[in-house]
Amino acid sequence: MSTELANADDPERTAPSGLLGDRTGLVSGAVLAGRYEVDRLIGEGGMGDVYLAKHLKIDKKVAIKVLAPEQMRRPRAVSRFLQEAKATSKIRHDNVVDITDFGEVNGRAFFVMEYFEGEDLHFMLKREGQISWERAQGIAIQLLEGLSAAHQVGIIHRDVKPHNCFITPRENNVEFVKVIDFGIAKLRDGADEQLTRTGAIMGTAEYMSPEQGQGAELDGRSDLYSVGVILYRMLVGRVPFAAGNAMAILYQHVNAVPKPVSEAAPDAGFGERVDALVAKALAKDPDERFATAREFVDALKAIDEAGAGMHPGRTGRSRLPIAAAAVAALALGGGIAVWASESGERALDTATASVSVAVASAPKARAESNLEGRPPSEKPPEPEPRAEPEPEPEVRAVEKVTIAATDSGDGPNVDAADADTATAIPGRRSAREVQAVLARLASKVSACGEKGGLFPGEKVSVKLTIGPSGKPGRVSVTGKQDAAGEACIRKVIRRARFGEAQRSQSAEKRFTI
Repeated sequence: MSTELANADDPERTAPSGLLGDRTGLVSGAVLAGRYEVDRLIGEGGMGDVYLAKHLKIDKKVAIKVLAPEQMRRPRAVSRFLQEAKATSKIRHDNVVDITDFGEVNGRAFFVMEYFEGEDLHFMLKREGQISWERAQGIAIQLLEGLSAAHQVGIIHRDVKPHNCFITPRENNVEFVKVIDFGIAKLRDGADEQLTRTGAIMGTAEYMSPEQGQGAELDGRSDLYSVGVILYRMLVGRVPFAAGNAMAILYQHVNAVPKPVSEAAPDAGFGERVDALVAKALAKDPDERFATAREFVDALKAIDEAGAGMHPGRTGRSRLPIAAAAVAALALGGGIAVWASESGERALDTATASVSVAVASAPKARAESNLEGRPPSEKPPEPEPRAEPEPEPEVRAVEKVTIAATDSGDGPNVDAADADTATAIPGRRSAREVQAVLARLASKVSACGEKGGLFPGEKVSVKLTIGPSGKPGRVSVTGKQDAAGEACIRKVIRRARFGEAQRSQSAEKRFTI
């Protein structure tokens, strides 16, 4: 099932400010909607650009996201963009980014959000690896507080991940959490029925609940599972499930059992209470998880550092201060955070949620242990020999593929003289083999579909015949894509190669963009 999926640890893209494009045509000094004076472009994403601006009447800095011109030509893209603003503006909570205005003016759709400084949790964890129980507990509680407020007004986030958990410093270096990016949120009032349909899979594979990976109807417990994955990532230094592509990760979320935190991070010294809490958050069955975000918060608060089983001196990484000059503008539709380091360099995190299904996972490099507190003369301890990694479970695509094997009449007749050949070449390819080959084409088909004008969640049906040599023959494509998109999909399918067989076969597969 190809979908609007992303691998969460895609490498960030860096770009000097002079290279950030200005697709929307807004320049410094321009006034939007008669009240927002544009300062400069500070972020660029797949759906639009983000500007630092000033509200002229109240002289307050704001961040404005403006939908890209090419997206304005797509009514459903405009609807989804404004839906995000509507969803987020319904939530009034300190731990959720505040949307103050949205609308369309002069052919531009936009929304206005609060502007604050800091960095997202993805950047922080990428820099620090593991963090202590105390820090992880505080971040998770605030994240859950924000999600609880969303759930109370009938909004399910559906893409909870470190990129969408923004950390802004407060007094005494307190890490204050803001939940961002409600771009694929589900509004329970039914207003978004056509934009977020049951059966469509949207989100980020590493942090996706089993039911979300299966395209089932979701409730708030799906978001809580994602928080459980984030908690695991903070404590262990890596996500519980990783693989070479998004579908393989989804398979593990549905079928595999993660290692307990105490086993995955033995040096941290976590105890049974932490193992039990994380296991409950990551239960496959939603009924076995925490029923509400509030219940999850209460369970977290009940475990102090001693109760977590932490050994003295083993509290994970020590806190590193966020760069004093860090400045962020949040692009809620694409999970974008632009930040400036003390050296003045700018970086752009492009973890956009609308990446095709087979985006390869970036390697999860674990940070080195923190060596603070050791006298300069003391040598670091010899590293313990690393155990060989356990083999990954066999991965099968979650997609349903219908294979209809037919005798087309053009297969060779096998007699006694051809016995050796008949033994070497099977009569038909197995459904499993055909499924595996077609599953590997999902990302390319999705890319063709997007070029052909399709949106995430729309489906394309492909029928093909496979000749004895393994080369596809006739290919037909059914969907709402344009002619160029159809030609692109046909080309992708015809380049596929299957194993040899004595007879031709027909196959059919539905791809979801």
